[in-house]
Amino acid sequence: MTCYDPFVAWNVFCQTKSGNNQSQTYYISCDMVKIRFSRFPRYRSLLATVLAVFISSCQSPAPEGPEGSWSVPAASGARISLSVQELGDAPRRARFTSADGRFLEETAQWGSSPDEPRAGLRLSEASPGPPLSDPRDPAAIIAQWTVLQDMRPAFSDLHSGENAYGPVTYWRTQLGTSVCMLFVQRLPPRGNVAATVSGFYCNPRGLPLSSQAAATVIARIGLRAASKTP
Repeated sequence: MTCYDPFVAWNVFCQTKSGNNQSQTYYISCDMVKIRFSRFPRYRSLLATVLAVFISSCQSPAPEGPEGSWSVPAASGARISLSVQELGDAPRRARFTSADGRFLEETAQWGSSPDEPRAGLRLSEASPGPPLSDPRDPAAIIAQWTVLQDMRPAFSDLHSGENAYGPVTYWRTQLGTSVCMLFVQRLPPRGNVAATVSGFYCNPRGLPLSSQAAATVIARIGLRAASKTP
C-alpha cells in the first residue's frame, strides 16, 4: 500500500511494507533533493525532530534557484483555486517568495489516494520574467509533482482549451492506473510581470476522463490578483 501525505511545502510520502515487522519509509522532497529514512511507530518524536530540522533548511525551490522562504497561505489569501466539486475545498497549500520579491511560486494540492480524484495547481510569477516554472511539455509538469513520479506515463496528443484567463494547453495522460490531464497556461503579461499556471488532474483509478471533464477542469481554474499589502 502506498500513501501520500504532503507536509506543508515539502512533498512527503510513505510506503508501508507488509509482514510481521511493518515499517514506513518516508521520502521527503525539497529543492529537488530527496531524503529517505525508515520509521517505526515508537519513533514518532524522532521523526518529528528530523522533519523540523529538514524543513528549516529548505529555503528555495531548487538548488540553483534564488534565495527565499516558504509559507503556508491562508485560504483567504490564496492566489489559486480549482473549483471542481469532487475535489472538496481543503487543498494543501504552500508559497515560495524570493528574498528580493521578484519570484513567487504558489502550489495547491488536492487528494492523496489513487482511489479518489487528485489535482495540483502551481502559479509561477516573476517581475520581471521569466517565471521559475514554465513547463514546455508534459514530462516537465510531472517532474514538478512528487506524487506523479515513478510511473510510466502514456501521453496523448496535444489538446487546447480556454478559460477566463486565456488559452490552455493540455495532454490527456495515463499515469499508472489513473487517467489524468496535465496542463499549462501562460497568462497575458501585466506590465513587466510574467506568469504561468500549470498542474494536473487525475480521475480515480480505472475511471475514464472525457473531453468534457477536461474542459470543466480548465474552466474551473481560479486566479486572484496579488494583495497590495504584505
